[in-house]
Amino acid sequence: DVIRTDSGFKNYLLALGGYKIAHDGTGTEKEYFCMDHKKLAYFPSLRDGIGRLTRLLNTAEGFREKLLLESSLEAFRCEVEFRRGLRFFSSKYPSLLFARIHPNSAGQFNHDVMAIISAENPDGIEQPSAENQRLTEALAGYLASRGIFASSLSIGAADGSRLEQGFLIGANTETAVEIGALFNQVAVFMIYNQERVVMISCRGEGRHRLGTLKQMVIWPPLSQRQNPGPT
Repeated sequence: DVIRTDSGFKNYLLALGGYKIAHDGTGTEKEYFCMDHKKLAYFPSLRDGIGRLTRLLNTAEGFREKLLLESSLEAFRCEVEFRRGLRFFSSKYPSLLFARIHPNSAGQFNHDVMAIISAENPDGIEQPSAENQRLTEALAGYLASRGIFASSLSIGAADGSRLEQGFLIGANTETAVEIGALFNQVAVFMIYNQERVVMISCRGEGRHRLGTLKQMVIWPPLSQRQNPGPT
């Protein structure tokens, strides 16, 4: 097995990704190792891999080897969260796996890191429309009190049969999950680099890749599609 020896394991890690250069906005370049999570998804035992990476880090030689092992360790831990999240959402809230985003305008997604959050139906329990409206207003007030700009949109079934009112905000993962937990939400939806959409449990039950933003967004609005006007 190629991963039975230390050298073989390191070569295996290199085959899962590659070194890249990032720019921090000040002209400074920083090298990092990027793991391909699609390939990592086939790794048989992530926890065994994490243990091995942790041990190897103690004997790492040179900057690049340490970078490889540290980045791989972070990727392995992240993948554990994705596998755990898929089990959680599939068993408890399967409808969330098919959620779609219904924006109010095509230009809403204009930041590299954004979050979609709702206050409706806390704990996944259906509430009367009046209660959901009250909760939405409470969330809007809370976001305003923290100085977090929010634009409204909806999230739910692709055909619009079941939608929740929500907000698109510029917030990092930690802030979004914190607010989601405060309003007893099952999950928040993170959008990274205006491309990847990840659903993250507000209860620490993991995360799940939903797809690309292009796949997730229903645009133009269904109302416009249903009433195309004269041809």
